[in-house]
Amino acid sequence: GIAFGCAMAQLLSPYGVLTVDPLDPRVHQLSRQVFQHAATHATEVRAALLDRNEHLTARGYHAQVRVTDSSTLLFAYEAGRRSILHSAGADFISSADGKHSRDVLCGIAENAPESLSPTALLRPVMQDALFPTVAYVGGPAEIAYLAQSVPLYERILGRMPVVVPRASITVLETPIQRLMGKYHLTVEDVFAGRHQLREKMAARFFSEDL
Repeated sequence: GIAFGCAMAQLLSPYGVLTVDPLDPRVHQLSRQVFQHAATHATEVRAALLDRNEHLTARGYHAQVRVTDSSTLLFAYEAGRRSILHSAGADFISSADGKHSRDVLCGIAENAPESLSPTALLRPVMQDALFPTVAYVGGPAEIAYLAQSVPLYERILGRMPVVVPRASITVLETPIQRLMGKYHLTVEDVFAGRHQLREKMAARFFSEDL
């Protein structure tokens, strides 16, 4: 992590860009309120995320992260490894067989936040709590995460950055262009899937009956 940070700092030094190690315990200390909210309001947050997933899938989108009736937004570092925390009534159970009451977990979030880590849905909220973000430029996967995280932003931060899709570029090399021209194909034909593409290529050279 240090080597990567130094390399990025050197490459980006003309632009005044700062790098931060998300595993630094001091970052977790500054994020204790985010962890506390995730622990204290686990039931309400989970219900809001389940509703959000239904909202997205009903409109033809997919849920990037699976949320269940026992999901939480936290990992715990136990015995040197990171274990996902699951909700069981008023308690939290880790995949390493650890068990914490809600009060105990809130105490950990307050006094030892370096022992906790955010899941994929909470991580961008933690990031934007530390570094208020005006706009976020992301790819399809990142945007899908943020689409699910909307209830978390609303509850924890009361705001959300503007989400901007990054540029998407497909490079067609000359041999590929010639092949596509031979079969009268477009880029959209290729995106339609292998079966449809095969049908269109066959239709170019074979009779309809065949």
